[in-house]
Amino acid sequence: EGVTPLFSSEATKNQAFVWQNRVFALQFHWEVKPENIRLLLENAADDLIDGGYFIQTPKDMFADDEWFVQSRNNLFLFLDFVVFGMDENKAYTKA
Repeated sequence: EGVTPLFSSEATKNQAFVWQNRVFALQFHWEVKPENIRLLLENAADDLIDGGYFIQTPKDMFADDEWFVQSRNNLFLFLDFVVFGMDENKAYTKA
């Protein structure tokens, strides 16, 4: 009760939600940078399962650098929303 869905995906119905406009839950990592993925692949590449519908290949993970830029910008927009709410007088971060 009091839960508002924020994001969903084909893989995960409840990708993110907010409870009573106070508690945010996220099922993904906005903070991931290319360096993080490189380290993940260096240390845990064997955990990737070939052929899984929602499993990206290393090539796919690095296919579009713009994804990382957009992801970071979205993270800061979300954090600004958490701090400032929907205050139209506040300037939201543009990285």
